[in-house]
This record gives sequence, structure tokens and C-alpha cells, in this order.
Amino acid sequence: MAEDTSAVDVGRNGARAITSNTRGDRTRDRLLDAVEAIAADEGIGALSHRVVARRALLNTGLIHYHFGTIDRVLEEALARRAARLSRMQLSGLAALLSRNRWSIEEVVAALWQPFGSLGGALDGGWRNYLCLVARLAGDDRSDALLARYFDDVTRAAQHALRTLAPDVEDDKLRAGLRYIRILFEKEALARCRKARPAEERALLDRQLVAFAAAGLRELIGHAKTPLSTMRASAG
Repeated sequence: MAEDTSAVDVGRNGARAITSNTRGDRTRDRLLDAVEAIAADEGIGALSHRVVARRALLNTGLIHYHFGTIDRVLEEALARRAARLSRMQLSGLAALLSRNRWSIEEVVAALWQPFGSLGGALDGGWRNYLCLVARLAGDDRSDALLARYFDDVTRAAQHALRTLAPDVEDDKLRAGLRYIRILFEKEALARCRKARPAEERALLDRQLVAFAAAGLRELIGHAKTPLSTMRASAG
């Protein structure tokens, strides 16, 4: 049987030796961790081969070897935890869609929920990742990149809103979700810079959701229709 070079080897003396593949995975993770941390603390524009390598305590040549361009390493950093974030948002939206009634506020709250933990006790990697996503949300150049990894969330949110407002044009729904994303970016980055008590975060969550939902309701022209009873009949 061929030797599995992706696992650790055990030598004659029982010592565990790290194989080249495992070392490569750890190097990639260190570089991606560095990208997340820099983007979270300084912004996407601060990323460069030199800055990432310095934060990771590695040689710049390793970035070229594993990823090539900074754009590529940024995309890899986004992709690494994208499934986790998508699951959290989709789970919240699915819980709404399993019912006969839901509100615009509840759709907005389901999208915001993962980011509401910012400013509290989070492990560094997840905190940095959420801040990275928030940074990308305000960058027009990142629209296609975010769509690539979170299009399923956008479609689910549009479906929930479509049930609330069946006659509204798709362009308006997309625009509304984009405006909400920008609002999320501002609040998320404020929490990335400063920790906040749980009570304050909960209050800010309610205010953000109410503000975003009011704007979305006005945009789609259903200010007087807060709840949906159309799901069962639409199916």
C-alpha cells in the first residue's frame, strides 16, 4: 500500500515527524490567518506580499508559491470559512421559511445574526474573518467575490422578501439587500475596533435591524405589510 504523505510519519524511535504536505497546510493556514488579521485591523488596502509575510513570520516567496497574487490569497481567506458563515445565515432564514408568517425585520435579523457576536468574546480567527467579510462588503470591487461564496444566502433572502412583496422588481430587492450589507459593514467594523458589553450589543442589534428593515420596507413599497401569510398558498 502506498504511504499516505498527508499524515504524520512515526519514526523508529516513535517520534512523530511532520510530512511536507502537513507543513504546507500549516504554512497556508498561517498566511490566511495573517490576511484575515491584517484585513480586519487595517483594511483590504493594507494587504501586500511583504505585509502578509511579516505578519505570518514567513518568507514572501511562500505566498507566491502557495497562492501567487494577493487577490488570490484574499479569495482563499474568504473561502476558508465561508461555508460556516453561510450555514449560520441560511439556518436563520430556513427557520423563517418553515413558518407561515415572518417579517422583514426577521429576515434582516437572520442575515445580521452572525455579526452580532462581534465586540464580544470570540476566538481570534472567527472575529477576524467576520471583520474581513465586513471590509469586503463596502468595496464595490468585491461584489463578484462575495457573490461567488454567498449567493445562496442572497437567493434565500430574496425568496423570503419575494413572499412578502411578490410584485417588487428583482432589481429593487437586490438593491435593498446591498444597502443592508453596507449598513452591516459600518456596525460590524465599529465592533471590530472596540469591544462592547452584551447589553449594549443587544440594543444596537435591535436598532440596526429596525433601521434597515424600515428602509427596505420603504424601498419595496410595502410599509403597511409587515407580515407574510403567502408562503402556504405560494407553494
